[in-house]
Amino acid sequence: KRALSLTLASVMLLGMMVIGTSAASFNDADDISNVTAATILQEIGVMLGDDKGNFGPDLIVTRGQMAIIVCKLLYGDKLNVTQFEGSSQYADVPVGHYANGYVNLASSLGIINGYGNGYFGPSDPVTTAQAALMLGKALGYYQHNELTGDWSQDALTAITLATRLTMFEGIVPPTANEGLTRDNVAVMSFNTLTRATPVRFNTIVNEYYTVGGSLTTGVEYIDAYEFGKPDYTGNEYSHTLGFTIYGLYISEDNDRDDFGRPAEEWSYEKGGVIGSFNKEPIKTYTAKASKGELFNLIGSSNVSKLTTSGEKNVLSVYVDGDDVSTPDKDDYFVRNSSDGGNSGKGVLTEVYQDEDNNVTLVYINTYVMQATDDYSSSKGSVDVTVLTGDATDNALNVDDFAQIVDYAEDDYILYTYADGDVQTVAKADVQAGEVNAYSNATGKDFGDASGSVTIDGTKYDYAKWAEVDADNGCAVTYTVGVDASIVLDKYGYAIYVDDASMSVGNYVYVAAIAEETNLSTKVVAEAYFTDGRDETITVKSIKAANGTDLSDSIVSGNRLESDAVKGWYSYSRNSKGEYTLEKATTTAKLSATSIEQNKVNIAGAVSGNSSTLFIVKDKNDNINLYTGIANVPDITGITRDNSWYLRDGDTAGKPASVVFVDASEGSVKNSTDSLLFLLKKDGTSVDKSDNEEVYTWIVLLEGKEETIKTKQNWTKNTLYENYSIDADGFYEADENDKFIENVGNDDKFATTLTNKLINNSSDALTIGGKTYVTNSDTQINVIMAPTTKGADDLLSGTIMTDNNADYELMLGTTGRALANKFDSDKYCVTGKYYVVYDDEGGSDLITDLYVVIESADEAESSSEDPEPVVIPGGSNTSDITTALTESNDVTVPSPGTLGNVSVGEGKTLTVTGTVPAGTITGEGDVTVSGASVTGDLTFTGVTGEVTLDSVSVTGNTDITVAVDDVKLTGEITLGAKATLKIDGVVTLEEGASIEAAANAKIVIGDGADVSALAGMGLKFYDAEGNEIVLSPAARAAVAALTAGTYVYRVDWDNNGSLETAITGWVLDGNSVATSAIKSLNVAVIDNVEDLIKYTRDWELDNGKEDTAIVKMWVGEGFTAETADRVLKSTPYVMLRWARNDGIDAEAKVSDMTVKCGNTTFDLATNMSWAGTFKEDESDYFHNNWGGTAFLFNTSAADAGADEDAPGVAGVEKAPGTYTVTVTWNYGGDSKKVTATYTVSEATEAE
Repeated sequence: KRALSLTLASVMLLGMMVIGTSAASFNDADDISNVTAATILQEIGVMLGDDKGNFGPDLIVTRGQMAIIVCKLLYGDKLNVTQFEGSSQYADVPVGHYANGYVNLASSLGIINGYGNGYFGPSDPVTTAQAALMLGKALGYYQHNELTGDWSQDALTAITLATRLTMFEGIVPPTANEGLTRDNVAVMSFNTLTRATPVRFNTIVNEYYTVGGSLTTGVEYIDAYEFGKPDYTGNEYSHTLGFTIYGLYISEDNDRDDFGRPAEEWSYEKGGVIGSFNKEPIKTYTAKASKGELFNLIGSSNVSKLTTSGEKNVLSVYVDGDDVSTPDKDDYFVRNSSDGGNSGKGVLTEVYQDEDNNVTLVYINTYVMQATDDYSSSKGSVDVTVLTGDATDNALNVDDFAQIVDYAEDDYILYTYADGDVQTVAKADVQAGEVNAYSNATGKDFGDASGSVTIDGTKYDYAKWAEVDADNGCAVTYTVGVDASIVLDKYGYAIYVDDASMSVGNYVYVAAIAEETNLSTKVVAEAYFTDGRDETITVKSIKAANGTDLSDSIVSGNRLESDAVKGWYSYSRNSKGEYTLEKATTTAKLSATSIEQNKVNIAGAVSGNSSTLFIVKDKNDNINLYTGIANVPDITGITRDNSWYLRDGDTAGKPASVVFVDASEGSVKNSTDSLLFLLKKDGTSVDKSDNEEVYTWIVLLEGKEETIKTKQNWTKNTLYENYSIDADGFYEADENDKFIENVGNDDKFATTLTNKLINNSSDALTIGGKTYVTNSDTQINVIMAPTTKGADDLLSGTIMTDNNADYELMLGTTGRALANKFDSDKYCVTGKYYVVYDDEGGSDLITDLYVVIESADEAESSSEDPEPVVIPGGSNTSDITTALTESNDVTVPSPGTLGNVSVGEGKTLTVTGTVPAGTITGEGDVTVSGASVTGDLTFTGVTGEVTLDSVSVTGNTDITVAVDDVKLTGEITLGAKATLKIDGVVTLEEGASIEAAANAKIVIGDGADVSALAGMGLKFYDAEGNEIVLSPAARAAVAALTAGTYVYRVDWDNNGSLETAITGWVLDGNSVATSAIKSLNVAVIDNVEDLIKYTRDWELDNGKEDTAIVKMWVGEGFTAETADRVLKSTPYVMLRWARNDGIDAEAKVSDMTVKCGNTTFDLATNMSWAGTFKEDESDYFHNNWGGTAFLFNTSAADAGADEDAPGVAGVEKAPGTYTVTVTWNYGGDSKKVTATYTVSEATEAE
């Protein structure tokens, strides 16, 4: 059994037996995120490579393997788990299972708990959240009731702790429920070893502290890579598992490899060097890295500090390992410069920057040699001739490069060169095929190649260090339509030409022409080629079909893009790269703004066929090619003036041979709109043509159970609303194609279910409290996919027919059958569902419904505490108000508009996602959770509880809290210009924190009690930099903080007056800075009652009677009745502004902008001012009180898009909700307010 156990382990864990792959010999090192982590984990026996020298970074780690890894992290590779074998704590980890002893050990330590049903799932992929939880428990956390038993909450808790402990440093964390690769696990495990310390929990003070440390110092964190050998007198790294268990430390931190890359040497404390490892660059480029991009990457301040010597701020530059002596920073970092310097296509550029702002630039070029004979096993070498670069070798030796045993005569070999030797070699790919087009570059020096060649429809740019001659380099002249072959570097650039010839007779679309510069008469053209290239080409001559020289029409300094210029041209190209262009006789622009797939008629202009080539420019300015009317996608919003076709053979009456479509302002539907739901992965194979893994999936496709194949790594129970099929028949769908949960709009909606009822009455189907209308055409598909299988599970064992099935389907069912299946009020279900509405007009009729049930419970056990009703993302103010009327608990993800929302007594409003500007009032409870606030958000007079939970405030956004009870939970993040204003009492949930960028602000109002902030460890200082000592116990001292604005300062020394720079919240001027803007209000008025109300509320009536107010705003001769009719069709926008006392800053009309939708109105022309911002026709504001405007009764042209302007005279108002936004920039302050106006039916303005 032991032998079998070890054999299984070697297969399932990629080598549980020590195989001894060396530090530098992972064959797949290029695919490993952190080679240091992988190598050291193998060295210490925690994670091993296979017997072929591979680490296998992309292989998925199972839960059983993760249990082994965690145990070895804790106890070292000498751990003997024999004493824990012989019993089984889980049914699926029996005695003899390769992970049995480790799982039993981890379970006894409380690190793992299984699924709660007697099963552990050792073969299941370990997810991000599961691994984070195991590692956190291994370190000693979760002893203070942090875990609730609700996995959705506990997963978030585990991810949050792992992030705080920097377990994910060096990788992009996968999603919480995504299976982890060996690459992910290696990084997380190594970071756990070296970046975190094990902890104990003190139950008296309820605090964690580092093992080996003290309760006073608490938990110690390892900053960056401060891994020097511990001196045992305060170095936190000495308390890590990496040091205490394995004795790992960095013995040399200033190494460099042959290319000049910064490196670090790891050793054992008791002696023995493990190896030297290159540090991770902050950025890697294989194309041009411009001086401007490098300037932005390093940062203006850091660039200004760079020098060539010292301990800090040192710039080092290496080109192919040669150290550039005293490099001038201006040669490498120039603001806004596009110059690539030493970088370029095919140049590996690596940028390193450490905590002392020491910057290293490493440039590694690729060159070419060719084998002159087959590999000789007797000599152990292959003979070569060097084609480019400085190498002088005439042979490569197998002792240096093991891969050359496969090299044969005439093979092209890519090599790098440094320190007088060839450093790396790799067999080059040779691309052969028909030349479609090319752009050559003559007279170039080696190291400055440019141009491109298109072969079989794929464009290949020349590498910077490609050959430059006319025989094998970028100066080669090809023959279009004749085969050629080129040598590619590892980044896909052409580096050498194997065989080539010369070109004529293509067509090119020209969008515009112009003179190259104001001082030059050379003509250039914006050109689009049939291979998908878009280039600015130099024009020798350009003529219309009648022979007219079009360049004569160019006005110096102007771009000529008239219909006379636009269109398809035949072209030829001379050796100087100049084009001779002649316009085709049958080129013309499209007649409509849309193209439909499979329609012979193309945009009302010309017929197409299966050979018609469509060249489509999308909204990202990408060029996409489609051949045939069956393959072109549906395209809407085409810019007709820029979209031209050419008839076949330039012959009248024939179908289009090629069509250029400008959809940059439109929409391109590239893939099918069918719904694809992933039920189960049914197998994995390998495509022998490219050695890529192929996954077989059982799916629901258009409501039918099908089997398909893909090369993408999908996750079951995912619904895609778009997918495509490649030329080999493999299905493709990515993150952008997912039917996104918890986000809705007018035509679709998706959300999760937690213990919700499903009911049906007639055609009304109610799911989780939200009702939908169905009919006989509604396609309802139900997927029962139990998270727990077995007879004891309610869903699997009672509701489903097979308690061992992975899933069970109800396809094309009805709402009644769905409700009956779950006995309406008997069962509560957990899962998710997806809705597609009949149209975009707000109808509740649905065409498609996918319901995924993951578990069920008796209704009585879960109905006592229902989850909030979730309304669709993008909902506006009226939607939210309506929902609060109908339900006590409402959640809205990423509302479209927030406006003014009142939350009534006993009600709860939760706002998540992206949160726009708005004002919230009322007596209920409000929570902003997991949100990014992008506009001014104000809580006014809320007498319930306001909670800010894990909120990020960006840009110039203010959150104003003016209530008695304000609770902060999670991490509150304040951007560089964000302000958090507190006027009430602050309370904290455990673990709450405020993270701030420099110059963020906290404004504390008079009488505010912010004593709880001391619990976060925030440091406050007076205006001179003296610390205001806060203590959670000294509540009076904290509450006595001076009211005012506290600015977050980083390394602030008060203009040199402080002996030591400080970082913390510094009082700005010892008092609250008086803002220039006191208030700004806007209202859209469409009835007399509101007109009179706002006039009086805003104190603009001057004591006038109601009739006088009507006349003041609407005009003489208007009664209340006629004025009401006018306002109904043509609403007013009424403004009121006020500046604070003592503010006399000059202000202009241009300081204020008013928009309806995206349309900006000219205030000076269209607004009738009351009060008088204008006086004697000057353009300055003089009073600080309000006005109004006939904002919408201008011409349609003034309004911009009709749908943006409800109330344009003579224009029918489209139904919908319109948002008016007013922004005022005054006296250094900025304020923005919004108001919404809803049109229920189309009406024409008077």
